[in-house]
Amino acid sequence: MKSAAVDVLVIGLGPAGGAAAAAAVKRGLSVAAVDRKKRIGVPVQCAEFIPLPLARCAQGPGVPARRITGMKSVLPSGAVIATPLPGLMVDRAAFDQALAREAEEAGAVLSVGSRLAELHAADSTAVVRGPRGTLRIRYRVLVAADGPLSTVARLIGLPALETVNTRQYTVPLIKTFAETDIWLSERYPGGYAWLFPKGEHANLGLGMDPRCAAEMKTLLDALHRQLVKEGRVGRDVLYRTGGAIPVGGLRERLAVGNIVFIGDAAGFTHPITGAGIAAAVVSGERAGEAAHALLSAGDQNALAGYEEDMRDQFGHAITRALERRRQLARAWQEGAAGTDAVQRRGWIAFRDYFEDESSVQTVAPDRGKQGAGEQLASRADGSEQQEGLTARKNMARGILISALVAVIVVVAGSAGAQDATYSVKLMTPETALKAAQAALKKCRDDGFQVAVAVVDRGGITQVLLRDRFAGPHTVSMAVDKAWTAVSFRTSTAELAKATQAGSPQSAIRNRPRVAAVGGGLMIEGGGALMGGIGVSGAPGGDRDDVCAKAGIAAIRDSLEF
Repeated sequence: MKSAAVDVLVIGLGPAGGAAAAAAVKRGLSVAAVDRKKRIGVPVQCAEFIPLPLARCAQGPGVPARRITGMKSVLPSGAVIATPLPGLMVDRAAFDQALAREAEEAGAVLSVGSRLAELHAADSTAVVRGPRGTLRIRYRVLVAADGPLSTVARLIGLPALETVNTRQYTVPLIKTFAETDIWLSERYPGGYAWLFPKGEHANLGLGMDPRCAAEMKTLLDALHRQLVKEGRVGRDVLYRTGGAIPVGGLRERLAVGNIVFIGDAAGFTHPITGAGIAAAVVSGERAGEAAHALLSAGDQNALAGYEEDMRDQFGHAITRALERRRQLARAWQEGAAGTDAVQRRGWIAFRDYFEDESSVQTVAPDRGKQGAGEQLASRADGSEQQEGLTARKNMARGILISALVAVIVVVAGSAGAQDATYSVKLMTPETALKAAQAALKKCRDDGFQVAVAVVDRGGITQVLLRDRFAGPHTVSMAVDKAWTAVSFRTSTAELAKATQAGSPQSAIRNRPRVAAVGGGLMIEGGGALMGGIGVSGAPGGDRDDVCAKAGIAAIRDSLEF
């Protein structure tokens, strides 16, 4: 038997494994990665939707398929609630292959059509069998990215994850649209049905409790016939797929010795929606970084740090989803799952989902005003799907107000001293806070949950607000938009136009912190630059701009424009 030794061995080359392999090898570690599939990503077992911030990983040839703008949730009563949901349909196989190719081009050794046959954790060796024979690999860190039915977990004696079954058809799309359809019904215990548009085709599927597996084909065929009758999709079924999705939450331990679990193998998939690609990429990247910190920097707490970071980023969302899942299970058992109230409570597009028990008992949502209220809930939906992209600690509830006051000492004295110094006017923290509050209120009134940042003329954050359901990515994005506006002395929307691909200034977009997207404006007073304001979270930079302008208008008189 041939032998090899590597710093990092990655088992599985889905989004999590590809991201982990790339992150580790780019930091100078030797990496081997194996996948049991003969062709990475095939067959596809996914609805193929990713949240918009993950588009950074969807730039390869053939990966993007269609932009998604919203979601329509169909309740048991037949009521259809539309909410914004910015995202992207991708070719999942091409997406996985692009991540793996990035790792391979950086120096990782990939082996497809290969499986983990033996794992000896005590001496850090694994036996892999593939087309080129059997290979014994000694590793320093093993990254388990082998899905919900993880072989690594089984071989080291860890319990299996709770899963639901999915079944999906790819069908011709008769009418093009840019919204996903979600059916919430007592007919789908433990899950829901979906229709995701993808170019000329659509993914039509459902997920259900494994105990109902025998009914899935009948139910999916019935939904298919209904949509054919409505003239939305064609009769042909072009492709069939299915699989297991973990819905039981995170494993008790994400790092066991020098073995790290990521993606579906760790249980990062959202227990309500089944969304997991974003969390897979984030956990993979973080695991690669942790391996480097351990092996190259000697940080013995690196893997424990990985686990702590991942629980901080995803734990709150997953805990809430598990509680909603338990509530839905009780409703199904009691025959009460056929009501709109129960389904609203159990689905992330509705504000009911995010309210605790006391608020549900004392504050009844206004059912007569779906527009702004449901858009508000949809922003929270976005935050749930993107929870791990840039989340940080203790920002899951309420409005986060952080007054970061920069103390600037201006030297004044004789004429000689003034030649060597200069004086500037700065906004007080109170003025900056007033602008941020006005911007946040404007977006909230328009039905959007956002984060707002105000920086001084030096780009230092003075005030940061995050509304209750704003996605975690909005915090850093708002700050970067404000910083970009100040640094480049222009609005970020104008900067976006000036730095389009192919323009002489396009390389500016590659600079750290540059946010070339609408939502960042300069704050000027008396002809001088005072600072900048950034808004993130509305569906589109133009709408972020509207809120930012409202913030500036609120302090216009104070700054003597």
